[in-house]
Amino acid sequence: MIREAKVIRNKYGEWSHPDFPEWDESVTKEDIREFENKNHIDLCFIYFEIDAPENLQDEYYSDNFDCINVLKKWNPECFMKPSFLLSIHETEEGPIAVFAIERKERLYIDIIAVSYTHLRAHETGR
Repeated sequence: MIREAKVIRNKYGEWSHPDFPEWDESVTKEDIREFENKNHIDLCFIYFEIDAPENLQDEYYSDNFDCINVLKKWNPECFMKPSFLLSIHETEEGPIAVFAIERKERLYIDIIAVSYTHLRAHETGR
């Protein structure tokens, strides 16, 4: 199961977890789901163009395009907890950060059990 790792970004501001697959455009939803299920996580994708402060976006999309220095300044955070960074890197569509959100399976099981118990009680009139 994948665990949080120390993030040391390279000179371009990029970093990828050593156990995170090197996916390309051919990755399928099934590949992603398999990775998530194997590691008991859900992936959260955070896009620079939505998340980054306006001044960084202006700098990134300016005529003086300097993606290296801008990417170094972007420090996205995942709003879901507990989570940890899997990758921050440049793509053809712009920078992206990928976070792993740890699944709380016990919570899911408890919700299903409570829902089932409530449903059964409702059906039997208890």
